[in-house]
Amino acid sequence: MLSKLLYELEDVSAKEKSFMAHWNKYIKTHTILPDKDMPKKCKDFILSHIHTLIQEGLRQNLLLHLCNLWDEGILSSHHIWENIYIFDVNHAKTNSC
Repeated sequence: MLSKLLYELEDVSAKEKSFMAHWNKYIKTHTILPDKDMPKKCKDFILSHIHTLIQEGLRQNLLLHLCNLWDEGILSSHHIWENIYIFDVNHAKTNSC
């Protein structure tokens, strides 16, 4: 239901919708209680969805999402850097294979 509503939004790009659909599906299947768990969940999300994120060109959307979490005080700037680094290293590994 939420995914359907997400795709009905008109002021959101297709990439934003795709990223949020992947994130929402992931987060619904993983129980998160405190905000302190979010940095690890972000890393786990990146590692478990790396191929999809790369194939759909969602790096920028990932970065924006991480920045939104920073803006809400859930992630630190170090967490953002660390997560983007994880994405970039795995992206480089994928391209070299």
